[in-house]
Amino acid sequence: MKRLLSLAPIALVSMSAHAGHGMFSLQYSALSYTDEGSGQELNPDAAVVRAGHQPTEHVGIEGRLGIGLRDETVGVAEVGLSHLLGVYGQARAPFGPVTPYFVAGLTRAQAEFSDPGGSMTETESGFSFGAGVDIAPDDLGLNLEYMQYLDETGYEFEALSAGLVVIW
Repeated sequence: MKRLLSLAPIALVSMSAHAGHGMFSLQYSALSYTDEGSGQELNPDAAVVRAGHQPTEHVGIEGRLGIGLRDETVGVAEVGLSHLLGVYGQARAPFGPVTPYFVAGLTRAQAEFSDPGGSMTETESGFSFGAGVDIAPDDLGLNLEYMQYLDETGYEFEALSAGLVVIW
């Protein structure tokens, strides 16, 4: 999967030279990590860059790279997103300047945990899905989105995001 994720940006750039539309988006993401055993919810922040290609107005593919902006402090410990990478397919339904979409694919996320005794990282990968809307009357617009990045046994990792989208 690491190999697939590392090749995604090259594939997306080369596809944008062909028919269809290219897309670039920068999002602010309010993350939510919920430990299902304890019910503890952590809310770090992230910046997510999306780049993709839409060969038709109803189908798209995109890659994502996210980095943590703010860690969450719990007692003396800090928890935050180091990075996330993903490749996703989109089903789009354009209505003039408003385009709702569903997205699904694979995500790899790495979290950082630190306390006075040291630090560690943990990496998880899995299936992701979400829904959003691009509101772009011209080539520049707004994006709103919900993503369930990981839903594994024992925890959920999701995000509400808002940002700018450029379509060419």
